[in-house]
Amino acid sequence: MSFKVIKSSFLSTVQDYGRLNHGEHGMSQSGVMDEHAYAWANHLLNNHFNDAVIEITFGGLQLEAQTDTFIAVTGADLDFKINEETAQMWHSLQIHKGDVLRWG
Repeated sequence: MSFKVIKSSFLSTVQDYGRLNHGEHGMSQSGVMDEHAYAWANHLLNNHFNDAVIEITFGGLQLEAQTDTFIAVTGADLDFKINEETAQMWHSLQIHKGDVLRWG
């Protein structure tokens, strides 16, 4: 799966669940802010629980799909659209090469 960034946004980051049990080495857990949405996204796609996601804060992100794939958009409603059509959240969605994904 790959995407071309058409428009970046404030605080859109790649995150996984974080690093557990490393506090003694001075490392915080870090990871996603919305664990519930993160877990559901990976569940909907049958991914491993610790697979990385794009965590989007405040919207504004636009991506172009470079391959056919499946995605799941979970979390806060940031007016998610595929090719300028409102798309369903909290479901597995098939997208195609060239589709433009937009949040907010």
